Amino acid sequence: MSRPPFGWVAALVLLALTGCATAPRLGGSGFLTSETGLTASTENGVQERARALAPDDLAGIRCFVIAEPVINDKNLTDGQARVLAEDLKFNLTKALNAIRPVQASGQGCALVKSAVAAVTKSNVLENLILGVVILPVLPSNGAVALEAEVTAPGDGRSLAALQWAKTGSPLSIIDGLTEIGQARGLIRDFGVRVAKLIMPPA
Repeated sequence: MSRPPFGWVAALVLLALTGCATAPRLGGSGFLTSETGLTASTENGVQERARALAPDDLAGIRCFVIAEPVINDKNLTDGQARVLAEDLKFNLTKALNAIRPVQASGQGCALVKSAVAAVTKSNVLENLILGVVILPVLPSNGAVALEAEVTAPGDGRSLAALQWAKTGSPLSIIDGLTEIGQARGLIRDFGVRVAKLIMPPA
């Protein structure tokens, strides 16, 4: 079977590398109790605004309660919204359980709230035709914007907060073969980031 002309291949590679989705904008959803003191940064393709938990506040936390995630993106199907909410709660539970026990309730537990603010879906047909059949990279990458907040036991003060957005990698071929596959992969990274905000690595 003949191969596509080099010019076409080069053009398609350029399309794949430049046609990636832009991560949704941060902030403005009104989800966080307080956006005071958030520090903006951009690193390794991640946009974020964050306020870390103070060590003294962590000392007063005996456990975490993970609230049911909120889905603010109205362009998701009910099934997609349910899957992303389950993924978000699972990954936060997994990451934070390494710091303090995660419980359904309890005295001294900090409440951890989270939200899917916005999702950019992958174009599955485009990825299947160009990213699998012709190129080893994806032309249509999904993206997600997520938020989380840790509130104090008792008075509900905002102790830590994170607004976070990232676009999927054009090399994550398998994730790009479903509309929200890349968003699901990025949620795993988000859980790890929230844990580091609560207790930075030694």
